Amino acid sequence: MGLDVNTPKGQATLVQEQEAAALLARMGLTYCETNKAGSAAVDAILMKGKRIMYVAEAKCRSMDRGTLMGTWGGEWLVTYDKIAKLAQCAALLRVPALGLLYMTKEPVLAVVRIANEDGEFERHMRIERTRTQATVNGGSANRVNAYIDMRGAKLLHP
Repeated sequence: MGLDVNTPKGQATLVQEQEAAALLARMGLTYCETNKAGSAAVDAILMKGKRIMYVAEAKCRSMDRGTLMGTWGGEWLVTYDKIAKLAQCAALLRVPALGLLYMTKEPVLAVVRIANEDGEFERHMRIERTRTQATVNGGSANRVNAYIDMRGAKLLHP
């Protein structure tokens, strides 16, 4: 079976991820993505000059803020294992961990600080085992998920 990133839907998410990276660049941050051919513990390292400032989990979703706050109650669903690894990497690199939710229908990038440089969670999240879409290409997975509170997120617009 091929990698999800090599499918048309996977390729579309790469373009969207670069749109989000451009918004971060306006803040002076360089988005250094990890290898998409594997399952890296983080999606990106954010740099300012030659210094690592943050590790990040990034997702692109076909929605707007109204859908996030209304339909989804202000919660962003991410596999809990990814959030746990993100916090661990933050502790190892001694930098904060950010969650980056790019909502393509608006478009807007919502940014929240998930963990501090000690790897301790700073953002409220609900942890629950649920059945969700497995990948960008569909399917179903029953796994432990984090529902991250996105209320009060910093919003970056094009």
